[in-house]
Amino acid sequence: MSGRRTWLPIGALVFLLVAALVVGGVALLRPAWFTQDEEDDVPVDRAFSASLLDIGETNGIRLSDDTTTSQSFTVPVPVDSRVDDLVLNLRGHTQVAEASTDFLRVLVDGEAVYVDQLEAGEHALDADIDLPESLAEDGSLTVQVRTTGSLDQRFCNITTELGALVVLDPDRTRVRGTLDEPLRTVRDVVAGINHEVTLVLPPGARSREWYETAARLGAFLTQQGRVVSYSAQVPDGGDGEGGRGTPVLLGPPDVLATLDWVAGTDDGSVRVGERADEATLGVVEPAADVVPTFLTTSTVTTADAGSTAPRTVRLERSGAGPVTLDSLGVDTSVQQITDRRSWRIPYSLADLPGGAVPTSFGLAMLIPATTADARWLVEVRLNDELVASSSLSAGRQSAVAPLPASAQRVRNEVVVTLIRDRDLGGCNVRQTSYDVQLLKQSSLALGGTAPASRPCPRSTPAGST
Repeated sequence: MSGRRTWLPIGALVFLLVAALVVGGVALLRPAWFTQDEEDDVPVDRAFSASLLDIGETNGIRLSDDTTTSQSFTVPVPVDSRVDDLVLNLRGHTQVAEASTDFLRVLVDGEAVYVDQLEAGEHALDADIDLPESLAEDGSLTVQVRTTGSLDQRFCNITTELGALVVLDPDRTRVRGTLDEPLRTVRDVVAGINHEVTLVLPPGARSREWYETAARLGAFLTQQGRVVSYSAQVPDGGDGEGGRGTPVLLGPPDVLATLDWVAGTDDGSVRVGERADEATLGVVEPAADVVPTFLTTSTVTTADAGSTAPRTVRLERSGAGPVTLDSLGVDTSVQQITDRRSWRIPYSLADLPGGAVPTSFGLAMLIPATTADARWLVEVRLNDELVASSSLSAGRQSAVAPLPASAQRVRNEVVVTLIRDRDLGGCNVRQTSYDVQLLKQSSLALGGTAPASRPCPRSTPAGST
């Protein structure tokens, strides 16, 4: 009897040990079973998700002293179907110097939603940030991520670099949410079109008018900065090549039915249907109004009544007016500077009105007063070429930098660098931070004459006249 009593505890321990080994093995072989996101519990037609890759940030976002310490991106969200439980998932990794104190800050539509100190060394970045639902009411979220901080002042550091690198993964950094109802309007589905788009033209829609419609729509989406491909079938994975992107189906409803597309109840040449439990756009008529349907600007209230005389108004192409920094998604918030600060302004000729080539960059900047032994310098670089350099005084300043057409490519980048130059230097000089702001009035001039303001002379060697 005593032998049996001894066996029972030993048997229980062996059973628990075996169970622990089984659970541990499953956790190693199938970690996703233990790390499922909350989105996995949401039906496919109610789940909202948009990653950096979906909105065109194919390389992710990097924050460092060598590039920029602040960057913004805009995520379109549905309007007609409300998005609840909004969460911003930050995924990536960080590298911070041992003698550095750095913070990662996140603002959405100008409202601070997250701040955290970065640990020294190399670490994975894994943060889930709850967002107020009211931020999504206008149909988009402008997210700004920035790093702030300084090196340890107990040591002699002549430079004021942060000593930190933050990398956001393009596929795993995303905005998630739950829809109160499946996407049902063309406006919401069009707003959610990813950076990569596949136009699907099945064999039953191979007439000339369908080819012309596909070409017209493809050209328009390309001008919007998207990567467009064409296919006769919906690619494997459902969403574009390699399972990425958004399929847009073209053809009569009965032809699109062969692609398992179920038409909705709405009318029009572009309709929202369902395929594989997801809302999918279908162009069911080769009409001339297809391209305007894909414009996602705010709706305009018109006076359609019996007393009015509705008529078709032909849209005119935008003239060669200035392209502001707001339209390019540049961060124009107040920044702090000790020695230097750079702003990066990327633009693509395909995204500009009419594909026009900018002739100059109009700089508008608000600069604080500084000490008598210091001065402000500004440099403007186009891609890899320095195009202008000038000194600036305190206050609201403006200048014009020429942008040579020969130095421009299809995708370009203007870099504005503000430098605080001092006669004194070394470790005994107290470092002071100043608030500066690149104003929204800064713009790219498309042809014609540049705005009337003081031009930036080209940089000259020291001591020359």
